[in-house]
Formats: sequence, structure tokens, C-alpha cells
Amino acid sequence: MASNLYISRPIVLFVASALCLYGCSSASDTSPSSSADDSTDATSGASSDSLDSVEEIDAPEGGDAIDDTAGSDESPPDVSDVSDGDDGLSNTDFTDGIDGGVEVDGVDVADALDEVDAMLPAEPVYVEPPEDPAEIQVTELNEVPATAVSYIAPNSALASVGSELQWLTGSQLLWSASAPSVRDIIDTGFGFALVLADDAIWIADEDGMEISPLTEYFGETLPTTATRAGDAIWFHSEEGLDRWSDGTMQSLTLSGFEFEAPDLAWDGVDLWMQSSGELYRLDITDDSVLAYPEQAHVAFDGIVGDSFSARLWGISGGDIYRRDAGGLWEWFRLPAAATRVKTHPDAEAVWVTTSAATWVMSMEQWQVVFDGLVADFAVEPSGYALLAGPAGVARYAVDAPPPPPPEQITWVKDIAAISAASCGLCHGEGQFAHELAHREQWIEEFDDILFVVGTGAMPLEPYDSLSEQEINLLKAWQADGFLE
Repeated sequence: MASNLYISRPIVLFVASALCLYGCSSASDTSPSSSADDSTDATSGASSDSLDSVEEIDAPEGGDAIDDTAGSDESPPDVSDVSDGDDGLSNTDFTDGIDGGVEVDGVDVADALDEVDAMLPAEPVYVEPPEDPAEIQVTELNEVPATAVSYIAPNSALASVGSELQWLTGSQLLWSASAPSVRDIIDTGFGFALVLADDAIWIADEDGMEISPLTEYFGETLPTTATRAGDAIWFHSEEGLDRWSDGTMQSLTLSGFEFEAPDLAWDGVDLWMQSSGELYRLDITDDSVLAYPEQAHVAFDGIVGDSFSARLWGISGGDIYRRDAGGLWEWFRLPAAATRVKTHPDAEAVWVTTSAATWVMSMEQWQVVFDGLVADFAVEPSGYALLAGPAGVARYAVDAPPPPPPEQITWVKDIAAISAASCGLCHGEGQFAHELAHREQWIEEFDDILFVVGTGAMPLEPYDSLSEQEINLLKAWQADGFLE
């Protein structure tokens, strides 16, 4: 097993450990009752609205529910126990890997890869707002300054407001709870959110909040952020990577090199990792993960996966980079430096904030949506976005403008070249057949010309018949009025 990082060789990551994601594990866990009219304080020591016990909560499909009550002595599941399930690990001999991972016998390291530079363009595409901007509809959800927001469910959002978290349904405050120092809010895709704070990891849904057993699993080294990749959730910390999937937690240790807390992105096909200025594509198997370096020669400040179109987006030096499924990179430069890029697994639109405005790219068209700074934003499956900032939380619904009308067909730009290339030998000026070298001559005999080229009777050999695209150009020229 390699002990150093070689650009031309994949790096092996290893897997171990299990724990349920969703449940409560301590006497301090609380869950507020919901209210359609008034906000509810969900902190410890709350009013009589607080529940004295927490009922069993169903885990996501494939997981295990944890039945816990306030003051229970019951401890969370043994995090060193890898369950016999669909985790693909039941036939592998693992030891306790919580304190740094384990080495797995019999891992085949892929053959060394030839070093191939990524195809980066030489110059960026400079982006300016379109002349015909799209119509923007703004719905205010909360007018209290907010620092973070996450989409959770249709018409619902979770926002960080001061030292509180607020669950907003439409423009109505369903509940609020004390949660200082929020690091990140993760939409799990299962109807609840994971709230990563400095002191704990919380579960939040429409009924309130409770501490997740993941808090005890991670101990003092709580993850800084997390990434949703299909039905799995990956947690990032300075200690390595941990993956929750099908009710189990798996600890992955990067072998052979040190790294900063990584940034992960899922593009619907591959999982990508940005760490210490390098970009890797992760190839995940049952008992190992191979990390293939992407020779992009760009140190990204942040990456995000566009699983709707299987593309990877990154920010570097204030510019936007995009990689398609075939490995082709594009480079965009907005009028101001880009700071963040986000999307949703089910959304076609990709949103970008800059030092001056918020943009959206939809149907390959860029739009300025909001002039000014935002603290955070989240993208909904519809492609719309929730923006949080000093003015509160608002939903921005943007429909891409209609595509520009097709460029008009003219004689000089389009038709003269077809006439010279396919008809000139016989019908050009001074040739033996009657002349068809000028626009007026073509207009006079256009119906006959379109008929003979459409049936393949003309042109004669050695010329090839006109292509379907060329015939369509002739028809478009007629439809546009035989423009010169």
C-alpha cells in the first residue's frame, strides 16, 4: 500500500464502523410541540409546551429507530458494531476503526494512471447580464435578519436567526429553538435536517429539534459540514470522512497523506473531494475507496455537484469552473468575484453569489436575481432559491427568459456560399447553364430551385446533394423574406 501521494496513482481510503443517524440519545434532548400560529421555544427548560419524553421516531428507510426517553440510562448503539445489512461489509474482517480507521486485507490498488491534464480553456467566457432579464417573483418568509437557510420540504425552510433556529412554513413561523453557533444545515432528503453546531449535531423537522446520537459518535471532533450524495450523507472533519448510508456509519481514513478538512461534491455519478488544493474523483467499493487526482491545475475554494446534469462546479480566484460528464471544463467570469455556488439534486438551475450580487444559470442563460450581499442561500427542487441576509429570508422565483430569436438568414451570410459551392460550376457567371449567381435570380426561380435540390435532382455530379441543414437554410431564407 502506497505511503505517499502520487499524482499518477489512486489513493486508498478505508471503511469501518456503524451508528444510526436519526434519534435521541441524552436527557437534554427536547422536542417542541408544533404551532400554526405562534412560535414555540424548543430549548431545555422551556414552557409546558415542551415534551417530557421523546417518542420513537422512524429513521430513514434502511435505518434503525431509537426509542429513548428523557432521563434514560440507555446508551446509544455500539459505534464499533458494523451491522449485517446491505452495507456490503458483513463479509469483511474489520476491527474498531473509530480512532483512525482500519486497514483492510486484500485491497487491490488500481494500476497507475497516465498523467493526463484536464482540458481547461485558455480564456474565460465573460458573462454579462442579458438585455432581456427574466421576471423575478419575491415572497418574503421572514423579515428578521438571518445568517443561514436550508430547504427541507416543499414550502418549508429552516433558518438561522441570531442564536435561534426557525422553521418557516410559507411565511408562517412554525417553531423556534435556541441553537447558537450553527456551522451548517444539511437537507437530508428524508424530510428532516441535520444542524451542525459547535457543541452538538441536531435533528430538526416540522415537530422541533433534538440532539442526534451522532454527537456522541463524533465526540470532540464534530464535523464542520456535510454533503448529501444520493441516499448517503458524508461528514467532513479534520479527522477524515464518515459516511451514513442504510442506517450505518462508516469511518474512512485517508491513507498515506495528510489533508485539510475536505470539501465534497456529488454530481450524480461520481463523488469528488477537494482537499489541500487538489481535486480527486472518489471510486467507492465495498471495502475501499480509490481517490483519482484530477489534473485541473486549479485550487478550488469550493465545489458543488450538479447531479441533474452530472456536472461539477467549482470556484477559484473568483471565477466559476464547470466540468461535464465527459471531462470537458468550462470557465466563466462574472462582473464581480464569485463567492459560492449551489444547486439542488433535482434542480436544473445553478445559483452563484458574488461580492456584489446573486446570479442564477438556467437553460444555459445567466440572470442577475438580487443586487447586494446575502449571508446564505439554498436551492429548491423547482430551481428557485431561498436567500437569507440582513433583510430576512425570501424565496426568489425566477423563470429563464425565452431564448433569443434565431438569427435571420440572409443571402450574403448564408445563401451565396451555397450557390457558389454547389451551383457555381454550371450556373455561375459566364458558365454554360443559365445563370443563378445573384440574389434576384434565385428569388425569381426559388420554387423550382427548392424542388430540384429537395428531390436530389440537383446539383449534378461531381457535387453532392444538399444536406438537410442546407435545405432548411433555404426554407428559412424564404420565410424571412429573402433578406439580402
